[in-house]
Amino acid sequence: MRAPDAVRLFSNAQVSKHNTEVTLPDAKKVLLRRATDVYLGYRSDEERDRAVAKVEKLGQADTVNLPRKMALAANKPYVFTCNIDVKDGLVNGAAGTFTAVHWKLGTRMKIVDPWLQFEASEQERLLN
Repeated sequence: MRAPDAVRLFSNAQVSKHNTEVTLPDAKKVLLRRATDVYLGYRSDEERDRAVAKVEKLGQADTVNLPRKMALAANKPYVFTCNIDVKDGLVNGAAGTFTAVHWKLGTRMKIVDPWLQFEASEQERLLN
């Protein structure tokens, strides 16, 4: 049965397999980006080190399904799998195309800002 407008339900494992075996191999350049965690409110370096060690042991299911590493390929679509910033529209299901990277000045090793281009929402189109 062909149902092009049907809702698709996939497991995280199926999505990861699709991304690594189908989507990324035809990309001209793929950047591997490691998550940057921020630790606030610790009282000592030892307390911070314990928090870092604990987070390193967490599985993806324990971090709202946010991966530890993410492959970024230019001109490929990306879909958010959790709410990041509702006010700015970075919500579960929002889709954008990865378009550019801002690097730390003087280095090609430190990504400062990855850029995603989003289509205008239906509400924005109606206002314009």
